Amino acid sequence: MHITVSYETTPQERVRAFQQALAKPRKNAWTAVVCLLLLGQLEIWSFGDVTLGTWSSLMALGLLAHLTIGTRSAARQQTPSVPGATEVTVTETGVTVRRPGHSAEIAWWSVRFVETADFFLLLHAPKFFTPILKRGFTPEQLAEVRALAAAGRPAQPVGLTRARSAG
Repeated sequence: MHITVSYETTPQERVRAFQQALAKPRKNAWTAVVCLLLLGQLEIWSFGDVTLGTWSSLMALGLLAHLTIGTRSAARQQTPSVPGATEVTVTETGVTVRRPGHSAEIAWWSVRFVETADFFLLLHAPKFFTPILKRGFTPEQLAEVRALAAAGRPAQPVGLTRARSAG
């Protein structure tokens, strides 16, 4: 299999990729915002502790700002906007992503493959990923990429083991 597609990414798509890749941590953060706001109101109305209630509410508002403004900022930092098309080549051994001024070859064994509504996400680490827009693929190509992902990634090549730190 050898599939090559090309597309241009919008800033909104970059933010959406970031939100989808970090859906679970974001859900936990939204839960914390709600809990802190409720706790703040409970402390003010039930216990009469205005200082502690105000601090809980301010912490919730700070976390809320981080979830909105911080997400956009992090998306811009992780995936800088470069004018021009992104070219993605998918093969049995991995994925090659080419943008103006940047090229990356990603082996299947080195990432976790996650499919969302809009993207194929290649997760390198908990907060580091490569988004690939699904809209660049035809339905037949999407089926081929899914089949490759369903087949599982091959075992890590011998000689490329990770070193463990002592201590």
